[in-house]
Amino acid sequence: MKSFLFIGIILLAGLMAGVTLGLVNLLLVEPLIDSATNIENQNLINSGKSSDSPSFWANYYSYRAWQKGGEILAGAILGISYGSLFGIVFAVSKNTLPGNNIIKKSLVLGLVFWLVLYAVPFTKYPANPPSVGQSSTIEFRQDVYL
Repeated sequence: MKSFLFIGIILLAGLMAGVTLGLVNLLLVEPLIDSATNIENQNLINSGKSSDSPSFWANYYSYRAWQKGGEILAGAILGISYGSLFGIVFAVSKNTLPGNNIIKKSLVLGLVFWLVLYAVPFTKYPANPPSVGQSSTIEFRQDVYL
């Protein structure tokens, strides 16, 4: 029973974290994406590639609603995945982690996860590589980036 409780807690914590991630993205990021896509839609209409018709906007809004719902679902799946990975690694390595209680051990493992999954890759692969757009350095940047 103890292991089922541990698995349930890990999956529930991952689900809650993932849904929180999806909701935060929905509240903070989606308004920016909506304004950018509205600019693109206006450019399409002004260039004549699309018409400003009710069917165009109905298709657009139904697709955006699907994307926003998928964002929360994707966050939930990501949270469950990370929670499962954390739970497996913690169950295997809890006797070798430093610390005298389970909370300290889980915080140490969380710090290791953060370093391995976010901090180190961020320093190697920034969101926008330096010198983007300079054709004279493209081969060098590709070699360094990979």
